[in-house]
Amino acid sequence: MNEKIISVLERADNDDLKTLCDIITLGKNGTPRISDSLTKTESYKRNYPHRMATLIPGMVRELGLYGGNSVVNFFKGEGADYSTILRKVAKRLKVNFRDSQSDEVIEGYMLQKLFDDMSDRLSDEELRTMAREFGVKPLSYSRQVIIAALQVAIRRGGIYGLTWSMNVANVVARQAIGRGIATFASGTVLSRSLSVLTGPIGWALTAAWTAYDIAGPAYRVIVPAVIQIAYIRQNSGLLALPMYSEIEDLDDEGDDE
Repeated sequence: MNEKIISVLERADNDDLKTLCDIITLGKNGTPRISDSLTKTESYKRNYPHRMATLIPGMVRELGLYGGNSVVNFFKGEGADYSTILRKVAKRLKVNFRDSQSDEVIEGYMLQKLFDDMSDRLSDEELRTMAREFGVKPLSYSRQVIIAALQVAIRRGGIYGLTWSMNVANVVARQAIGRGIATFASGTVLSRSLSVLTGPIGWALTAAWTAYDIAGPAYRVIVPAVIQIAYIRQNSGLLALPMYSEIEDLDDEGDDE
């Protein structure tokens, strides 16, 4: 039942998998969770943190245990599949979706919901700044038009959708385990567009995230984990496209001018 999500994670880089593993197994103080079982395995001891791909099945299984319906399920070793966990998280975050929609679509709605909640906390000028970095024009329209244009840019995915998902994952990882995700090397288009989401815009995103009620040990694991997986899916999907290298090439050419 988890074959599809395992195939997504198999395309992730080692650092992103390490962050996901830490979200699932460690508390914010860096020590294993009381109910953790993965860090006790020989596979974990042999392969963490440099060969994270070998731990993917174990991570998915551990996540499924947290996503089960009760403590009894955890100790029985029975867990939920990723699709079930994702829908539970989406409902917790008050995302509008249909159960029949694909996991990828629901992940996208979840990321859009976080933008909607953050945008309420931004001034008109901060929204214009974000729109400018996202390549949204014209910028002289009303607040509602700018928000709608940014929603479209995020919904379309691509480099700006990835920029947004990376920042959401970064904020959530910091809240969950005390450190953010790894980012692209300085000089790429993506790393430059990240700069807009620092300062007041970054603070608004953090405030929007912390406003969610994710009390309870299971939700403190599954909510950040699902957001990290949504980012991994977008990241691995975009970097698999030939045009990503072309974007970086164009950016390098601009540096030479």
